[in-house]
Amino acid sequence: MGVSKADIVLGAGWLAIVAATVGVFVMPSMHRERELKSEVSALESELAQPSSGPELIAQLQANLDTLQSFGDGRMTDIPEESDIAGLMRSLTDILSQFQLPQHDLTTRPEKALQYASAKPVSISLTGPFTSIYQAVNQIESLPRLVRVERFRLTRPPFTRGTLDRSGVVDAEIWIDAFYAPVDLAEVTPGGEGEAR
Repeated sequence: MGVSKADIVLGAGWLAIVAATVGVFVMPSMHRERELKSEVSALESELAQPSSGPELIAQLQANLDTLQSFGDGRMTDIPEESDIAGLMRSLTDILSQFQLPQHDLTTRPEKALQYASAKPVSISLTGPFTSIYQAVNQIESLPRLVRVERFRLTRPPFTRGTLDRSGVVDAEIWIDAFYAPVDLAEVTPGGEGEAR
């Protein structure tokens, strides 16, 4: 028996939810982090000017404190070093936590971006859809900034005359783990700063 329309709709729905989650939470957070760091750097440089009056300094300090408290808990750190061993250990722990033993982790060549460097990692695994979805959620919640670049699900091939309702799927996930952030104070307003 073939794949039913309900299975296709359910799979498309889950895929849309995952894609929307990535688009709604990861990309705006990265953009907002750059803006906040830029504002913090500007306020710190204004605060350091000796010609400012005490009232202005107090106001700038209050603005800086407000921005820092707003950013706490909303921004994910970009580490100075790639720490690939730690990243791979974290990914393995997450996949084990959600009982996804059939997996393969592969690193790809590093990418230099405008504001940081990124180490791409591809994850191939097989398991129940709900476990894979929870694992992706957990990967996005790592204490370092990662972005899901690609998320592809396929159903294993069926043998003729059987109907598989186990929910087991094959998944291919590509993530970028960011590191070596550029100091935004060194980036010119025209955006022509260079990555270290």
